[in-house]
Amino acid sequence: MMSKQQSKIFRFKISLHYIEPEIWRVIEVPESYTFWDLHVAIQDAMGWLDYHLHSFELNSSGRPENRVIGIPVGPMDSDFIAGWTIPLTKHFINPGDSANYEYDFGDGWVHEIELLKSHQNRVT
Repeated sequence: MMSKQQSKIFRFKISLHYIEPEIWRVIEVPESYTFWDLHVAIQDAMGWLDYHLHSFELNSSGRPENRVIGIPVGPMDSDFIAGWTIPLTKHFINPGDSANYEYDFGDGWVHEIELLKSHQNRVT
């Protein structure tokens, strides 16, 4: 008989700011994802084509991370932490935890990412 492994799934609401009517998506991703993986999932869900740079700014609730997560492409980006090095579980712990995601620094598409819930997923 095969053993079953439990893993968590994170459910996020992604809302695009400064647009009427509101544009939003709900996505589910494995807890094992990094911020880079979340970036790719947001690109897919929102229909973006990943042509531009992006960043995550964490809305800390008592956690010390104040640096921006994204792609450190040069010496001027020393304040950026590489998204593929930071697991989602480092920031998203409780429902309501949130972050801002900006895509395309020229046009400034700002999204709010809110953890709605996490639940167990059975993998066989």
